[in-house]
Amino acid sequence: FEKQARYWLIEDSLAGDGQHDFAFRFHCAPGLDAGVTPDGIVRLCDKITGARLSIAALNEGGIPILEAGFVSTDYGAKQSSTIARWSERASVPLLRRWAIVPLRAHEDDAYAVELVAKLRATGEPSRK
Repeated sequence: FEKQARYWLIEDSLAGDGQHDFAFRFHCAPGLDAGVTPDGIVRLCDKITGARLSIAALNEGGIPILEAGFVSTDYGAKQSSTIARWSERASVPLLRRWAIVPLRAHEDDAYAVELVAKLRATGEPSRK
């Protein structure tokens, strides 16, 4: 967690040899509105509070697909939810990175868009 810049960085480092088909998935909580921007940022919004999360692949990875899925928050319980999936065929070793940027209800989406653009270009946000 990068507290000052307000984002989480997730890194997946995959070892091995040869080409493989990869699918990277983020399972969302039930009841969230989900969408994908043209630049591949997944936007999640809580309908009640207006709080949002932006999830973005920082490496090449294409535009994610939103799929219908399920989550279980209790034994024997199953609720509909959304899964964001990035798929690719790639050689290993492979490093993939994602940023998860939280936004309060009153905050502008521009913060997440600008931060993701900086992270994609440099790997680090600019320090103010």
